[in-house]
Amino acid sequence: MIQIALNISVPTTSASAKRNEKPHLSAENFVQNTLKADATIKSAILKLFDANPKIQPSFEAAFFSEMQKAEDMKLAITKENGLHNALVEVIMQNRSQFPSGAFAIKTELPGGGSIETIIPGRERDVPPPSAVTSTTILSNFLSEVSGTRETPVQAVLDAYSSIE
Repeated sequence: MIQIALNISVPTTSASAKRNEKPHLSAENFVQNTLKADATIKSAILKLFDANPKIQPSFEAAFFSEMQKAEDMKLAITKENGLHNALVEVIMQNRSQFPSGAFAIKTELPGGGSIETIIPGRERDVPPPSAVTSTTILSNFLSEVSGTRETPVQAVLDAYSSIE
């Protein structure tokens, strides 16, 4: 009889422990390598993070909040989507640190999709980030189309089909 001793190390991280792991979230890395925006805007974002060390923890908290909201709603969003949403929240909280006009930021998502957000100009009455929700946006949209002959569902389908 021959005995063979195998010394194999098997990671024992449970699924719940993996969910609770906090990945390193570098806003600088995300902005430089993933985010699509005008160079002036990218520079303003990086300057904001460099000038205030409290912004990075705020960004991370916003990221984890976004991911938790998605999980609570049974949605699977990518890390890039969560980072994008967190960055939008940080920008809106610090809107005065950016150029006064409206601007766009875009993130390419794994699998070919993308997410783009238009940050409204400062000259308008910008609601606080907590007031800008998908419900508010949908409510505003529905109120705009309610005066037309189209149903809100038809208006959404028409708008979606016009995107190419």
